[in-house]
Amino acid sequence: MKVGIITQPLGINIGGILQNWALQKTVANMGHNPVTLNFYRPYKVSLKEVFRIWGRNVRTLLRRLYGRYDRFMTTSDGFPMAANIDFINNEIAVTERCTAYSPLDGAGAYIVGSDQVWRPRYNIGTLEDSFLRFIGDSQCVRIAYAASFGTETWELDGSQTAKCKKLLKRFDAVSVREKSGAELCRTHLDRDAAVVLDPTLLLRANDYRRLYSHMPASMPRHTASYFLDINTTKYKAAVKAARILGAIDIDLHPRRTHVAEWLSAMASAEVVITDSFHGTVFAIIFHRKFAVLSNHRRGNSRLHSLLSQLGLENHLIANESHIDRLVALEPDWHDVECRLDGLRSISLQFLNDALK
Repeated sequence: MKVGIITQPLGINIGGILQNWALQKTVANMGHNPVTLNFYRPYKVSLKEVFRIWGRNVRTLLRRLYGRYDRFMTTSDGFPMAANIDFINNEIAVTERCTAYSPLDGAGAYIVGSDQVWRPRYNIGTLEDSFLRFIGDSQCVRIAYAASFGTETWELDGSQTAKCKKLLKRFDAVSVREKSGAELCRTHLDRDAAVVLDPTLLLRANDYRRLYSHMPASMPRHTASYFLDINTTKYKAAVKAARILGAIDIDLHPRRTHVAEWLSAMASAEVVITDSFHGTVFAIIFHRKFAVLSNHRRGNSRLHSLLSQLGLENHLIANESHIDRLVALEPDWHDVECRLDGLRSISLQFLNDALK
């Protein structure tokens, strides 16, 4: 059966690319033909954007002069890296790029997810399409797999809530990625939802090794820092971890790192320091020591939900003061894998049953 997948636009976010690759691989392993609707938002370097970046860089310079840390920006940061576009074209089945959703010819089912497909601020103008508005009265199977609101706070306004509640009633199977998401569905959309694993966790480390096997076999002893929203606290945490270990720190810039490079650096790191959900996921997949810095801007509920399920709550910290403890702390990976096996079985069963 052909299965259409709706997720966040692919290209910029490495975690978003890998969760879609993993979901496609899982669906294909179940005997289906997955295709991702390749929606994108055009990015133009206007004069207004140039001034915005210039102003941001002036602020960054001033912050650095006062001993605070921030990243400089370039106009190219708004465009996906060529290597990541190649990865998408070579490794993921996608439609032609489109700026509006439309039904996929021959699709017998649609899956919405994963990632923050139900968060209004990340789906401006397309939120209802993430509830499959665009397929109208089609008799296709409708599935939400590991959909995420990204936060434990309800962010949909009254009109959005009413429309999305009506659309969600037509779904055949609904699951979310976080416990808080299940509560939001129940409270605001009148729909029970299962809690399942992010697609990346449906696979194992060996499944990902092929994707970076062409990278250099040996790397300098290093820590890997992957921050979506860098600040002074996070920068200090990365520097401190590297100093404790006598290693170099590899800064995996979210807009200037390609998939294979990212996976290779994560898989071989002494310690992973991150504020990212998928940074945390791959530290766990590759059995790396890790520390997670809170990221209130993007939402901590997904981090709390994942870490609590795996008994790793003490890896979420607010600042660099606990880094020395986590650098020395080796998680009980046997216990983690036992928990993952149980959650993976439940998640795969949900998806398999839904597609039947």
